[in-house]
Amino acid sequence: MREGYRRGYEGMGALRLRFEEFGSKHEKRTRLSEELWRAAIHSDVCILLLIAVISVLLRTLINGQYGFHRDELLTYTNARHLDWGYVSYPPITLFLARVELEIFGTSLRGFRFFGAVAQSLMMLFAGLSARELGGTPSAQVVTAIASGIGGVTLVHGSFYSYTSFDQLSWILVAYFVTRLLKSEDPRWWLAVGASIGLGMMARYSIAFFTL
Repeated sequence: MREGYRRGYEGMGALRLRFEEFGSKHEKRTRLSEELWRAAIHSDVCILLLIAVISVLLRTLINGQYGFHRDELLTYTNARHLDWGYVSYPPITLFLARVELEIFGTSLRGFRFFGAVAQSLMMLFAGLSARELGGTPSAQVVTAIASGIGGVTLVHGSFYSYTSFDQLSWILVAYFVTRLLKSEDPRWWLAVGASIGLGMMARYSIAFFTL
């Protein structure tokens, strides 16, 4: 019987050690997660993402103050009759407009949502470009905000137009070329080519930028 008690105590001791080891590992994982979360919150990339999200929210809130622009009415009409190309612009702007119509209906804020997102993404990648060029976090923030409050970008973020996506493609090409030159990794050519392709599907003027 004593032998049975001894084995029982040994088993309970081993089980207790396992629980303590599990608790220690869990505590270490919790601390690591907390440290990673704090680092992410205070990182410059997270700040730029926050600026972009705030930009989308603000633009969406104020984009319902005015009626449809005459160019938007043409876009609205063409979006209801999709085709592979139009006299005024390539098809991606109309395709995204059709997606907005299917999701938001004829809501003015909804119709201008993707334009606001495009301009906010432009702000994000402008800040990231400053980061790649050695800019401090303050310089990145200033670059992102300055690129979003210019007269042209304010206008193109307040109504739906192919120029919103055209500007985004330009900054994407510039950013990926910067990454290509810094890293000398030829795989960045894929991102450059995809950005040029996106630009060509939004507006043909991207050809002048690539030249």
